[in-house]
Amino acid sequence: MRLRYDRTSVAHWLKGSLPRPFAQRLIADAFSRRLGRCIAHDELGFLPHPASAIAVPGTPQGSVATIRALSALCGEAMRQRPLSQPHRGGGVPAPSWPGSPTAGHRPVDAAPSEPHELAPVRTVLLHAARSFEMFGGRHGRTALSTYAVHDVVPLLPLRGSARHRRTQTLTEVARLCFMLARLHMDSELHVLAKSFFACAQEFAVTAEDQVTWALAVHGASVQALHLRHTDFALRAAHTAVDVGVRAAGLSVQAVLLAQLTVPQAATGQHDEARSTLHAAELACDVGADGCAEGPFAPYPAAALASDTAEVLYAAGDMRAAASALRDSLRLRAPHDHRGQALDHARLGQMLLRQRRLEEAAAEARLFTELHRRLSSGFADTAYDRLFGEFRTYGGRSVAIRTVLDLTMIRVRACGRACGCQDRAERAVPINGELKGVAGSASYCVRS
Repeated sequence: MRLRYDRTSVAHWLKGSLPRPFAQRLIADAFSRRLGRCIAHDELGFLPHPASAIAVPGTPQGSVATIRALSALCGEAMRQRPLSQPHRGGGVPAPSWPGSPTAGHRPVDAAPSEPHELAPVRTVLLHAARSFEMFGGRHGRTALSTYAVHDVVPLLPLRGSARHRRTQTLTEVARLCFMLARLHMDSELHVLAKSFFACAQEFAVTAEDQVTWALAVHGASVQALHLRHTDFALRAAHTAVDVGVRAAGLSVQAVLLAQLTVPQAATGQHDEARSTLHAAELACDVGADGCAEGPFAPYPAAALASDTAEVLYAAGDMRAAASALRDSLRLRAPHDHRGQALDHARLGQMLLRQRRLEEAAAEARLFTELHRRLSSGFADTAYDRLFGEFRTYGGRSVAIRTVLDLTMIRVRACGRACGCQDRAERAVPINGELKGVAGSASYCVRS
């Protein structure tokens, strides 16, 4: 990446001239990182990001426009390093299910006489979901996008097809969009993730599948919560529960209810959060038996324990929250390295804030070992937050000094618009100085 901007260029921008679209994305990213919140293009006086111009549920563009949008999104996602541009969630209305609230009551895993061409799509989704847990969202992101545009988009549109075949195909495409959204969200590519979530909602509406639609809205709530747009996250989670619980099986109900508890707790609705959490626990306990295999089911008990920890932490019960995170770690599947890493990082933060420094240092060491295996923007963000807090305690504990001596001081993962190579430099302290070890891991220190 070559940039040739100087103070004169910036002065022209401040007077009203627009930089090139490529520079606009970098400027928005720079402001977002410096201010600690998401800055959208239009907040800086630029035109809206082109990736956000897709059909949304309830608009008259219809499924043909959504198919074109899906193709365009996959083409953008197939770029090796698409630039991340955070979207703005404040003031945006939550999605709403169009039409009758009783339409489309089909279980998410019901697939009688499934069309033969959908079996590979289901297999790819299962593999992508497992790969996501093992390696993170950046791993396989471009491969899944390539598969979608070359193998799945040609299945559409479905004019003249039997109704059952049409709805099954649209449901699988909606699930694929949902999976692509999760991968891009974990890569911190939030405009693309938001657009894939909107595509998933549109395809689910066309298929009259309330459950898949509710899961896509649930995903948008998770994204908004990560970006600290708690109001939108709460509205979207309520919408997903209102629409999805009527039609979904118990395992999917647990997913939707558990997500609702976190923004409820974050906005101070602690009694409502506990009540919703109790309902999610009941649904998870009952729904774990006999649930068909799939990317959405069964809802893992570890994820529920992690959400429980956030509810307890927001209520001020940090010891109980730390205990819930330990339960989550105990319940995690052996291959779920991403979930384990995020739990270790969050537990380390909680212990550090309780001044339990040695325990926090032990969790940080475990997190660091897992983080090196991952290609995940969420894990990178957790790394920055955790060790940013550790540095404030650097001289107070031998255990913390040891952790800081064994870990990288300033790390940014590749793929954040830094333009570095995949096998970049890793910062490691040697004799008190930072030295770059070329090709040692997929990390860089340039951004």
